[in-house]
Amino acid sequence: MIKCIASSGGFDETLKCLKSMEHEIELGMVKVEEKSGQANSLLRLCLAALSMEGQEKI
Repeated sequence: MIKCIASSGGFDETLKCLKSMEHEIELGMVKVEEKSGQANSLLRLCLAALSMEGQEKI
């Protein structure tokens, strides 16, 4: 099953979607921080812990 998903590009598409969602969350955080005038370090730390940045393959 895993080989089938990998050979069909399913993992690559999943990684692409995760990175896209991460980028959207980042943009949303910037907007909230700009409106509030404060950085949200805890939320940024959580996002960094969950980040898929630097992952080339799943």
